[in-house]
Amino acid sequence: MFEHIAYCKIHPAIGIARVGNSPEDYFIGPEIPGVNGTPVGGYKDNGDSKAGAPARIKRQAARFRVYAYDRAGAALGELTLADAEIAWTVHLVNSKAEGDRFAGTAGEELPIGARRPREAWRNTDIEDRASLIIDPGPRSVAGPLQEARFDGGRFRGKEVALGNLRTDAEGRLLVLGGFGISAASNPAQKIVSYANNDRWHDDTSTAP
Repeated sequence: MFEHIAYCKIHPAIGIARVGNSPEDYFIGPEIPGVNGTPVGGYKDNGDSKAGAPARIKRQAARFRVYAYDRAGAALGELTLADAEIAWTVHLVNSKAEGDRFAGTAGEELPIGARRPREAWRNTDIEDRASLIIDPGPRSVAGPLQEARFDGGRFRGKEVALGNLRTDAEGRLLVLGGFGISAASNPAQKIVSYANNDRWHDDTSTAP
C-alpha cells in the first residue's frame, strides 16, 4: 500500500465529544451513520461506594483516525502504529465568554470572523478580553495508550480544565471534553439567561 500513498486525511472531519461527571470512565461516540449501539458497560460508571458517590455519567470521546489515499483520491485504508509513526496535536479553547451574545439568527449574515457591535458582546464591560478566554495551549500525544491533559487554562484568573487527550492501542486519537462544570468568577453573579450570563464560564470547548 505504501508505494501508492499520495496523501493522508484525518477522519472524521468533525468529531463530537460530550460531557460527563465520571472521573475516568468514558465511551467512544458513534462512528457509523445510523449506528448508535449502547456502549459496553453502559453510559454510567459504578460510582464509588467508599466515597458515597452514586453512578456517574461517562464522557463521550471523539475518536480520530488517519486514512491514506492514492493520487486518484481513492481510499487505500487506515494507517495505524503498525504502519507508521503517528503524533497528534490538539488545541482546545473555550472563548464563548469573549464572543457575541447569542441572539437567534442575529449576526449570521456577517463574514466569518466578523463581530457584531461591542454592545452585543458578552461581558462587554471587561477590557481585558484575554482574561475571558480559557486557552491552556496545544497538547501532543504519540504512541499507544498515551494521555495529555488540558489543564492550566484560566478564566478571570481561575484555573479551568478543558478535558484531555488519549491514544488507543493502535495510536488513534481520543479527545475527551470537560466534565460539565459551569461557574461564575464572581460567586454572587446569578444566572439571568439560558444562554448569556456575564462572568460565567463552563468547561466545553472546540479545537482543531
